Amino acid sequence: MTYAAAHGWARVGPYELVHPTGWRIASCIIQGKPRHILWHGGETQGNFPSVDVAVAKHVELLGQGR
Repeated sequence: MTYAAAHGWARVGPYELVHPTGWRIASCIIQGKPRHILWHGGETQGNFPSVDVAVAKHVELLGQGR
């Protein structure tokens, strides 16, 4: 099980993961580098170097049990 899956994230396409709380992580290329953007609705929390770092930010924002 991946770190993201262990925290409730599910892949919904080749470039996107969703969480039951409605948050999303999208994988994209920004200035020639792979990045992973964490967002909920119109609110983004930045772009991160890996999915695991984006998941860790989500855990930080919402707490482990969410």
